[in-house]
Amino acid sequence: MPFTGERFTLPGPVFGVVVKIDLTDPRIHVEMALADNRRANADESSSVVGQLDTPSSVAKKFDFDIIMNASYFAVPVASEFNRKKIQYFVGNGAYPRLALF
Repeated sequence: MPFTGERFTLPGPVFGVVVKIDLTDPRIHVEMALADNRRANADESSSVVGQLDTPSSVAKKFDFDIIMNASYFAVPVASEFNRKKIQYFVGNGAYPRLALF
């Protein structure tokens, strides 16, 4: 098997998955994908390259066995819910943003 995985939970609403992948195995193919392939202008100052979606939905759409949510995206549009601005929601436009550490 070219990869193994293990789920874990910690106190509070914290959970995750650790996956060990043999990148030298010829059956492994690494690919980057956005939730969609559309390009649209969200407003005059920025251009979005895709829409936000859940990792599980993207995995099903592209038939991926393993998916990692990179989440270095900026969103130009926010919605309001209970008097709070929400930026990250399924269907909102987004564009990749470089994060420097």
